[in-house]
Amino acid sequence: MKEVEKYIALRDEFSKELEQAAIKAERACWDFYTNSTEENAKLYEDAQDEYSKLFQNKSLYEKFSKIDREKLPHHELKQLKYLLKEFDEELNTGESLKQLRIKENEIAKKFNSYIPKIDEKEITKTEITKILQTETDTEKRRMAYEAKIKSGELIAGDMIEFVKLRNKYAETKGFSSYF
Repeated sequence: MKEVEKYIALRDEFSKELEQAAIKAERACWDFYTNSTEENAKLYEDAQDEYSKLFQNKSLYEKFSKIDREKLPHHELKQLKYLLKEFDEELNTGESLKQLRIKENEIAKKFNSYIPKIDEKEITKTEITKILQTETDTEKRRMAYEAKIKSGELIAGDMIEFVKLRNKYAETKGFSSYF
């Protein structure tokens, strides 16, 4: 079997599992970001873990690594490099990546669950945006603005911690910071 055929067969076999895990993760992501409940957070985290575990398969990584890159056309070579990078990251820093995902999901849950209030009355984020764009009464705009920025106050401490985690992760990859 030619090297390109060997690669394509291996890639296609892996892609079947990857596609299913990716679809599941994206659906769980949508559900979580549109309805940030504990249940949806757990389903999303589980789907992310399932996706990540596909790239923690050392045996499969070794099979991809043994493909002779010199014999692959440009497009397939690019795919292989991307796959090997994903495997390498999960195999070598998977736990750090998981901690980043967990922290990011915590922040998203807080932010997405926040319901702004004006004069103790709950108001949607869409209504806040409309007030900020069209309201001529400056006092109403000020109240809408203050209601909107409270979501930032809610996650500020978590964001600082998240940046520190990202920078620590970047250092393990040889960079001075993530940004």
